[in-house]
Amino acid sequence: MIKNITLLFSLLFVIAWNATLNAQCTNRYKERVFSSSQFYGDIDYTRSPKMIASVLGVETNINKTLGMDIYMPPPIDNAVKRPLVILAHGGGFVDVAFMGWTPLVGTKDNDDMQDLADTMAHRGFVAASIEYRVGFDPLSEKSMRRAVWRAAQDMSAAIRFFRENAAWFNIDPDRIFIGGSSAGAFTCLHTAFIDDSERIPESYRQDNILGWQIAPDLGELHSRPVERLTGFNPFSSYAVPAANHSGVPNGVVSFWGAMGDPNWVAGTNQAPTIMFHGTNDWVVPVDEGKPFNGLIPGAPVTYGTQVIDTAMTNQGVMHETYLEPGQPHEYWGVLNGNWPPFGGPNFYWQPMIQKTSDFFYKVMQPAAPVLTGVATPTAYTLEQYEVPNPDPNAEYCWEVDGGSIVSPTTNGSIIRVYWWNQPNGSVSVRSMDDAFVISETAELAININTVPIAPQKSSSNSSTLTQVGVSESSIGLAPNPADNELNLIMEEVEEGTYTISVVDMMGRQVKQTVWAASGFENKVRLDVANLVPGTYVVQLVGENSRVSKRFVKR
Repeated sequence: MIKNITLLFSLLFVIAWNATLNAQCTNRYKERVFSSSQFYGDIDYTRSPKMIASVLGVETNINKTLGMDIYMPPPIDNAVKRPLVILAHGGGFVDVAFMGWTPLVGTKDNDDMQDLADTMAHRGFVAASIEYRVGFDPLSEKSMRRAVWRAAQDMSAAIRFFRENAAWFNIDPDRIFIGGSSAGAFTCLHTAFIDDSERIPESYRQDNILGWQIAPDLGELHSRPVERLTGFNPFSSYAVPAANHSGVPNGVVSFWGAMGDPNWVAGTNQAPTIMFHGTNDWVVPVDEGKPFNGLIPGAPVTYGTQVIDTAMTNQGVMHETYLEPGQPHEYWGVLNGNWPPFGGPNFYWQPMIQKTSDFFYKVMQPAAPVLTGVATPTAYTLEQYEVPNPDPNAEYCWEVDGGSIVSPTTNGSIIRVYWWNQPNGSVSVRSMDDAFVISETAELAININTVPIAPQKSSSNSSTLTQVGVSESSIGLAPNPADNELNLIMEEVEEGTYTISVVDMMGRQVKQTVWAASGFENKVRLDVANLVPGTYVVQLVGENSRVSKRFVKR
């Protein structure tokens, strides 16, 4: 019975504790946590020479300002240093203005990238869909490689734009993820894995047989200038080199993408990567081959997800790979990045987004904190558990099995636990940073030293009932909540001496009295007028019993 009443008290306390815990330890980033998002369209982020025509290797360029659409959590969001996802559309690097003969075109306005950015913002990320330079000569392999290089330069510029302007968007410059579909996935993989020493030959100045320049030097991969913001909504900015910022992301998601050389995975620049690909993709082969099944004469050989997965495994790069048997290109339900006229994403969409969110969370997730405390407490005692040298910017998420947390503050680095009379329990803790990213779990197994409870006994004389100790079912506190006076009302109590203590939620004894029980219908009055309003525990201790009950002082 003592165990039952203590359990009742503990359950009441745990309910209140769990309400705090659930508000504190959220699943932000792993599920939808906001019902709305903020949108900012066509924000300039870099200025670059864009190729508008390429004939027999001769390129014609114009200066071009590139923009992006940005989705953010709603203004009520109070997280700081939020993670960012930058997205690049598909479309085969084709420029619609000069290659209208093919339907393979894409823009930052593609349905899938816009919807993905909005979805990530509802989960708590800041997200952007970027415009990048496209266009190539379909008869020239060099021209196609240069197109991929220009796109990767632009993705690098987008990364460095956000690192340069992190404070404006309240993002963490060390938690920038990039992702893309098809050509956008090519763009992301090249941005993340090509080192400075691995610059492709096609990116340099191209001359004809007479030594005349026909295509300019494109520059280093991370060389494009970025816009430095001077105003926000309306946006104003000016161009800066931003060479002091890295253009390498902290993680990548590739939807049916490929690389020009899988050996780039062995270089210095690496990023955790999650990849999706259909095994029946003829647009971008899942293994090794030419895109579009060789229909574009100048297309180079590329290396798809299957080959990249092997390279990442060999190099120990953190990655996850999902190959969907029999599925074609863009198998989440789009055609060239756009949903059907009377439809939307198919059933592949949501699981892919969930896997992506979970993977990015793993990349962000801190290691478990250190947890210390008594592993072999005695039942009905208070013990302290703590995280030594805590992060001053973190909150802590505690869970206890086999006891009750009795600390007034439940998100600090120290708690006190009142242990129940059962053999086993546990204490676990996770840290939560100011972006609401929760660490892995530290857990301490608890072996509780249980307290024997004497059995009840009665005399043969039915008119005189005697019981050893106190029956928990016959002890009450009234009134509860209490203002000035608290009454302990007890029946069927063995005669003897009992100690009555009042303990606050920090485990400190604030009142104690000794009570001599004389038989049936005993009542003890406690003066609680001077107690600070809050929650307290009354402990009744006798020779053969120990009972705890909770009350509230108003």
